[in-house]
Amino acid sequence: MAIEQIANKAASTLNGSITSTATTLDVNDAANFPASGNFRIIVDDEVMLVTAVSADTFTVTRGIESTTAAAHSGGAAVTLLVTAASLAQLLSDSTAHPLGGLAPYRTRLARTEAAALATSATITLASLTGSGTVLAIWATTAASDQLGRDTVVKIYVDGEASPSVQFDFGVLGAHWVTTPHRYTTMHTSSEEKIDLGGTIVLRYPIPYSTSCRVDLVNASATISGTAWGQVLYTQDLTSDLRLKSSNNTYKNAVTVASGGNRDFLNLAAGHAGVIVWHSLVCANATSNLFMESDINLKIDGESVASISATGTEDWFLSGNYFVGGAVSAPYAYCSLIDTTNHRMNAGLDLLAYCGGIRYTNGVVMNWDCSEMTDTSVDIAYLVLYYEEAS
Repeated sequence: MAIEQIANKAASTLNGSITSTATTLDVNDAANFPASGNFRIIVDDEVMLVTAVSADTFTVTRGIESTTAAAHSGGAAVTLLVTAASLAQLLSDSTAHPLGGLAPYRTRLARTEAAALATSATITLASLTGSGTVLAIWATTAASDQLGRDTVVKIYVDGEASPSVQFDFGVLGAHWVTTPHRYTTMHTSSEEKIDLGGTIVLRYPIPYSTSCRVDLVNASATISGTAWGQVLYTQDLTSDLRLKSSNNTYKNAVTVASGGNRDFLNLAAGHAGVIVWHSLVCANATSNLFMESDINLKIDGESVASISATGTEDWFLSGNYFVGGAVSAPYAYCSLIDTTNHRMNAGLDLLAYCGGIRYTNGVVMNWDCSEMTDTSVDIAYLVLYYEEAS
């Protein structure tokens, strides 16, 4: 199978009408489209796979991705489309080909070096204009472990007033790390050094159409420090997909009552996307029963969850209350398990582990603590997911 192709601003119109069974179509201008297949286009409501290109003529497979082949009139818009399936194919192509991981685009870097991070202040690590994709974010702070845990990353895309992605360093693994260590998955990394600071890496691509700003926010009103940052990005690649988050920082931890529950993510009908990351920090419990709580996902309006984990530590790919202790692997990490003080910090890279969890008409991701009968627990969490730009 040909490697999946993508391109910026690839759009044209049909040069003549086509029937519902036609396997070729002509566009008025193919200049911005890839020069060969495979890539996906949308015409009216039909998604097609372009398998070959000859000048302005496309050879197509009709009605893919649960759409219906239909007749289309001349002049109808033809637009290159990036979907969850095409991203999955790109990932498969990159692992299947021995050189598939080589970047087909130019990578750029926005850098911040030794910037003063005053109390309650914000500094900008990158302010990008035009269209493109943030490929990776590295950031570190120096002052204290508290600053290293509580510093918040906020990412604003396409001029939005509220960040579509935000999280504190600690929810990527840097809470209460007693021995300096690095905890990693395929798309994240975190470090903390007691009495110094913390470091995080985020490698989930962040596409944008007009602008992207990456900020660091000092959540402390009493501790100042210094920050460094490197934001890798490209202006040669973008997508209609947008990375978003559902989160709660530890500084603003929420309490889940004994026998209670908490929605990590609740998206109404009409939302479609893919969940790619989940991490959870737990503290201030009086027993370890919070680890008996189940993580349940009701997808597309289900009355009964089709995904129901057998326990919290099981969801994060461990067992017996994280019997292996603090550890990281390609798919998950546990940066701290303290069964004496009843604390936990764990993350799961769902994109690397299973390709993500897809939903097409809403999703509820809930932590069911009905078995946690003898304690309450304070939690911080982060869920990352992709949806198409509205």
